[in-house]
Amino acid sequence: MTAIVLLLLALQEPSLTQETPPALSAPDPSASAAPEAKPKKKHKKQEQEGELPGAARPHPEDLKQKKPKREDFEVQIRAGMTVEYNDNIIRLDKRDMEAFENGTKPQKFRIDQPQDWIYSPWGEINMALHLFEEPSTTGLRVTGHLFQANTFASNEEFTAFLKGKHYSIEYTFEPNVYRREYRDLDTGVYESAFYDDHLVELAMKIPVEKTVTIRPKAGVEIRDYDAPFAYRSSVAPFVAPRAMLTLLSELQPFVQYDFVWNDAFASGVQPDTSFYQHGVEVGIVSKIAHELEFEVNYRFEWRTYTTNNDPAFDPSHAGRTDDRTRIETKIEWKALPTLTIEASFTYWSVLSSIPGKPDLADEDSDWRRREYMLGVAYTF
Repeated sequence: MTAIVLLLLALQEPSLTQETPPALSAPDPSASAAPEAKPKKKHKKQEQEGELPGAARPHPEDLKQKKPKREDFEVQIRAGMTVEYNDNIIRLDKRDMEAFENGTKPQKFRIDQPQDWIYSPWGEINMALHLFEEPSTTGLRVTGHLFQANTFASNEEFTAFLKGKHYSIEYTFEPNVYRREYRDLDTGVYESAFYDDHLVELAMKIPVEKTVTIRPKAGVEIRDYDAPFAYRSSVAPFVAPRAMLTLLSELQPFVQYDFVWNDAFASGVQPDTSFYQHGVEVGIVSKIAHELEFEVNYRFEWRTYTTNNDPAFDPSHAGRTDDRTRIETKIEWKALPTLTIEASFTYWSVLSSIPGKPDLADEDSDWRRREYMLGVAYTF
């Protein structure tokens, strides 16, 4: 009986082995490792694709070649107009203002009135290029200054410029600028004094840290007077460094110091307009909104005339010092991407100290002036 049972068990054992489900079989280490490795490889591939050049992190060289805003040699045209009301165009002091109003010295004044409206249309053409390893712009601007009442004082202005994010170079030429009437040393008769003005300016922007920017600036101004006043011609080199602090995007105070040394061509007994001048300017630039910018600044200049002339024949300059004050406010509104509107008010006050014989001075001394300006600029 026992033999029969053992025989039946032996016959059933193969069938039981075949019907055993795969889940009951022993786990294979190689088979279980493979399914876990596949998702890891897939995850690693996704990370690499996210860092491909041209996707999340473009190469710097690719950024230099691609200029989404303006391509190299792309030409742009801008135009605009400013209207200014100036209540003392040739800086008449109180004594000259009274003489003009009373008509006691008509030969000394060519102007029809001290105040005037000045219309200044301008046009600019500029071109984008890549220079000094940064996007830059070079161009030419032409401006006309049209005086409404004193039309003889109208003139034009030409400016060539090269600008980048961290630098700017400008040259401005303004011919036939009217100064005022001066006495001819040879004839004793008052003549109109005109000069050509040349101005070269170079400036840079150097970020010291995120909140501080230094802007060194230097240049030279050359005034070339027509005869018979060539001795008034001068060369005036200057420096004007500025430091700006960015507290907030809406608040950027700045301070500037400048020094001017004006060297005139006078010799002998000719009136000598040479001087040196120190100036300090403080102000605040505020971004009221993304399209609206406001600025207010105060400037004080201390000027010392350096002539060695005797006060007897040069009372206007010998031993003279000037305290010069300027207050300016301006606002700029970018009404449209292509349209900008600006307005400003400037007040000048000059107080002169003239020792010797100030009553014989034949030039402006204490004078005040107010300038109101409204401008518009359009980019085509």
